[in-house]
Amino acid sequence: DALAADARGQLIEYRRQLDELADPAGLASQTVADLDSSLSPADRQIITAEVEALGYRLYWLRGGRMRPVDPAPAPGAPVLECGRFRVVVDEGSGAIVSIVDLGSSTELVGPGGIQLVVLRDDSDTWSHGLTRYEGEPLPLEFDGWELVEVGPVRSRLRLRFQSGASRVVADATVHEGAPFVEFRLRADWRSPQTVVKLRIALGLGTDNRITAGAAYSHQDRQSTGEEVFQ
Repeated sequence: DALAADARGQLIEYRRQLDELADPAGLASQTVADLDSSLSPADRQIITAEVEALGYRLYWLRGGRMRPVDPAPAPGAPVLECGRFRVVVDEGSGAIVSIVDLGSSTELVGPGGIQLVVLRDDSDTWSHGLTRYEGEPLPLEFDGWELVEVGPVRSRLRLRFQSGASRVVADATVHEGAPFVEFRLRADWRSPQTVVKLRIALGLGTDNRITAGAAYSHQDRQSTGEEVFQ
């Protein structure tokens, strides 16, 4: 259900050493399966808390017995479907080739998909005078994928890439009931004079405006491929 105009839904992560988290309305919770965490997966839990503006909400934590994480199912193809969206990944390149809004049957990804590229960067430290990174992409190897979380709060598909001594982990996450797909990248980058970029091809027709974050506000821009420094 949609939140009231004066309420907010927020994902909360907490350290879990309990048997139950209770809420009068019946709250969905999920164990985090973060393979790159220093904590064991069973140590952490997530919930979506809904709180009225300027208000508070009380949740009861009960028990103290640790439970193992249920493993995510092993699908035959890199497809993530949860709530409003279905995300499809190309098994050869790791590019996200499709994001479908299941409610309207709308394809949100255009030709080329959403993919990581590595480009040569011969500029100085601050890239003075540079408006875009061009040239032929450098080698980037797709190391595979795994479905690391499936649950009532969110589902997550993890993609792994390698370029020389550098590594990138890309997570595509769909939150139940949320009107967006979240991408989170973590890079251990050790390749000098290179830059890694996330190219996003939108399938939204000729209107290619994007809304970008700005200090205490936002800014609408045309997606031209040029770098913008703020």
